[in-house]
Parts: sequence; C-alpha cells; structure tokens
Amino acid sequence: MRDLEAEGVLPAQSKSMGTAEFSMTMAVVSLQSDVKKLREDVSRSLEVIAGLAAKVRCLEAIDRQPLEIKGEWKTGGIDQ
Repeated sequence: MRDLEAEGVLPAQSKSMGTAEFSMTMAVVSLQSDVKKLREDVSRSLEVIAGLAAKVRCLEAIDRQPLEIKGEWKTGGIDQ
C-alpha cells in the first residue's frame, strides 16, 4: 500500500483500510479510463494511417499510367 502511495498511484496516504481500498479502486478506475482512451486514440490513428496508405496507392497507380493518359506531354510534362 505504501509503495503505491510513494509512487503516486494512490492519491493520498491511506489512514485506514477502507480508505486504502477506496483509493485503490479509484486508481484502478482511473487506469481503466486511461486505457480506454488510449485504445480509442490507437483506433483513430489506425484509421488515419489506412486512409493515407489508400491515398499513396492511388497516387502510385496514377503515376504508373502512360503520360498521354494523364494529360501530359510525352516528354514528361515539360513543354518544349
């Protein structure tokens, strides 16, 4: 118990066992809330990464098209 208080996991020194149990419960609830938020953040990050990867694949596909299809000159887009 005292180790948890020293590490800052428990918010205050526990004077009685009831207070210690309450403090531990509150610490666990706080940690669970933090884990839930982190999971949501990771999920959103994965969605962003997937969207960016799709855009890169699309740009790569466009880049592989012949130049005349893309509306550029056969010289690679440089007017002569």
